[in-house]
Amino acid sequence: MSGFVLHLQSVTGYLRVEGVTSFIGADDLGSFGILPQRAPFMTRLSFGLARYLLADGTYRFVALQGAVLYFRGGELTVSTQRFVEGKSYGEVHEALVRELAAEEGSCAH
Repeated sequence: MSGFVLHLQSVTGYLRVEGVTSFIGADDLGSFGILPQRAPFMTRLSFGLARYLLADGTYRFVALQGAVLYFRGGELTVSTQRFVEGKSYGEVHEALVRELAAEEGSCAH
């Protein structure tokens, strides 16, 4: 099975990931998966955690504040206000805690 390219983009960053073999997310209707040969697809992702599988068999996790997802021609684009990506749920959780603490600190001044 050939992979596809994932583009994660936000106001604060961009990440391009090649060799993605599946993406699992959720919209208002529930969880769904995207495989490389999928027909064109567009939806609005719910607030929460998504994950994707790489060709080497490892998962990566992405926390999103909601997003627009568009898949076409071997390219998956996820556009969101902000995302946090990491190797594990724990890594993503820790990054979110750090970001929230930094935001709270900057708002206190």
